Amino acid sequence: MVAEVSGPNSNNITQVNDSQRLQQSQRGAGREVDQKPDRGDPATRQDSVNLTPTASRLQAVRDRIEQTPEVDQQRVDTLRRAIADGTYQPDAQRVADKLVQFEALMQGGGR
Repeated sequence: MVAEVSGPNSNNITQVNDSQRLQQSQRGAGREVDQKPDRGDPATRQDSVNLTPTASRLQAVRDRIEQTPEVDQQRVDTLRRAIADGTYQPDAQRVADKLVQFEALMQGGGR
Protein backbone atom coordinates (compact mmCIF):
# COMPACT_ATOMS: atom_id res chain seq x y z
CA MET A 1 0.00 0.00 0.00
CA VAL A 2 1.21 3.49 -0.92
CA ALA A 3 0.12 6.86 0.42
CA GLU A 4 -0.39 9.47 -2.31
CA VAL A 5 -0.22 13.14 -1.47
CA SER A 6 -2.10 15.44 -3.83
CA GLY A 7 -2.03 19.18 -3.72
CA PRO A 8 0.13 21.51 -1.68
CA ASN A 9 -1.78 20.64 1.49
CA SER A 10 -0.48 17.54 3.34
CA ASN A 11 -4.01 16.91 4.69
CA ASN A 12 -5.00 15.59 1.25
CA ILE A 13 -3.54 12.04 1.56
CA THR A 14 -5.09 8.98 -0.11
CA GLN A 15 -4.23 5.34 0.53
CA VAL A 16 -3.67 3.49 -2.78
CA ASN A 17 -2.83 -0.19 -3.19
CA ASP A 18 -0.66 -1.61 -5.95
CA SER A 19 -3.54 -2.70 -8.20
CA GLN A 20 -5.08 0.79 -8.06
CA ARG A 21 -1.73 2.35 -8.98
CA LEU A 22 -1.42 -0.04 -11.95
CA GLN A 23 -4.91 0.88 -13.17
CA GLN A 24 -4.19 4.59 -12.85
CA SER A 25 -0.91 4.17 -14.69
CA GLN A 26 -2.57 2.30 -17.55
CA ARG A 27 -5.34 4.89 -17.83
CA GLY A 28 -2.76 7.68 -17.82
CA ALA A 29 -0.68 5.95 -20.49
CA GLY A 30 -3.72 5.64 -22.72
CA ARG A 31 -4.42 9.35 -22.42
CA GLU A 32 -0.84 10.26 -23.25
CA VAL A 33 -0.99 8.32 -26.50
CA ASP A 34 -4.29 9.92 -27.52
CA GLN A 35 -3.26 13.47 -26.64
CA LYS A 36 -0.46 14.52 -28.94
CA PRO A 37 0.62 18.14 -28.80
CA ASP A 38 -0.39 20.16 -31.83
CA ARG A 39 2.82 21.22 -33.50
CA GLY A 40 1.14 22.91 -36.46
CA ASP A 41 1.41 22.12 -40.11
CA PRO A 42 5.12 22.23 -41.12
CA ALA A 43 4.14 23.93 -44.38
CA THR A 44 2.59 26.89 -42.55
CA ARG A 45 4.89 27.04 -39.52
CA GLN A 46 7.48 29.82 -39.63
CA ASP A 47 10.68 30.16 -37.65
CA SER A 48 11.95 33.57 -36.69
CA VAL A 49 15.06 35.06 -35.15
CA ASN A 50 15.32 38.41 -33.41
CA LEU A 51 18.77 39.97 -33.32
CA THR A 52 19.91 42.46 -30.73
CA PRO A 53 20.98 45.88 -31.99
CA THR A 54 24.62 44.94 -31.37
CA ALA A 55 24.27 41.74 -33.37
CA SER A 56 22.66 43.69 -36.20
CA ARG A 57 25.53 46.19 -36.21
CA LEU A 58 28.08 43.38 -36.20
CA GLN A 59 26.31 41.81 -39.16
CA ALA A 60 26.45 45.15 -41.01
CA VAL A 61 30.19 45.39 -40.28
CA ARG A 62 30.67 41.85 -41.50
CA ASP A 63 28.80 42.65 -44.71
CA ARG A 64 31.01 45.70 -45.31
CA ILE A 65 34.14 43.65 -44.68
CA GLU A 66 33.00 41.05 -47.19
CA GLN A 67 32.64 43.85 -49.77
CA THR A 68 36.20 45.04 -49.14
CA PRO A 69 38.64 44.08 -51.89
CA GLU A 70 41.27 41.41 -51.36
CA VAL A 71 44.55 42.19 -49.61
CA ASP A 72 47.10 44.19 -51.60
CA GLN A 73 50.07 41.90 -51.00
CA GLN A 74 52.55 44.36 -52.49
CA ARG A 75 51.49 47.02 -49.99
CA VAL A 76 51.67 44.53 -47.11
CA ASP A 77 55.21 43.55 -48.11
CA THR A 78 56.23 47.23 -48.34
CA LEU A 79 54.86 47.95 -44.86
CA ARG A 80 56.54 44.87 -43.40
CA ARG A 81 59.89 45.98 -44.78
CA ALA A 82 59.39 49.51 -43.42
CA ILE A 83 58.50 48.16 -39.97
CA ALA A 84 61.44 45.75 -40.01
CA ASP A 85 64.00 48.41 -40.94
CA GLY A 86 62.50 51.06 -38.63
CA THR A 87 61.40 53.52 -41.31
CA TYR A 88 57.64 53.09 -40.84
CA GLN A 89 56.10 56.12 -39.15
CA PRO A 90 52.34 55.83 -38.82
CA ASP A 91 50.21 58.98 -38.82
CA ALA A 92 48.86 59.00 -35.25
CA GLN A 93 46.01 61.36 -36.14
CA ARG A 94 44.86 59.12 -38.99
CA VAL A 95 44.99 56.02 -36.75
CA ALA A 96 42.94 57.85 -34.09
CA ASP A 97 40.40 59.01 -36.68
CA LYS A 98 39.97 55.45 -37.97
CA LEU A 99 39.46 54.15 -34.43
CA VAL A 100 36.80 56.80 -33.82
CA GLN A 101 35.08 55.88 -37.11
CA PHE A 102 35.09 52.21 -36.12
CA GLU A 103 33.61 52.96 -32.70
CA ALA A 104 30.93 55.14 -34.30
CA LEU A 105 30.09 52.31 -36.66
CA MET A 106 29.81 49.88 -33.73
CA GLN A 107 27.50 52.31 -31.91
CA GLY A 108 25.23 52.51 -34.95
CA GLY A 109 26.24 55.99 -36.09
CA GLY A 110 28.41 55.04 -39.06
CA ARG A 111 29.89 57.74 -41.25
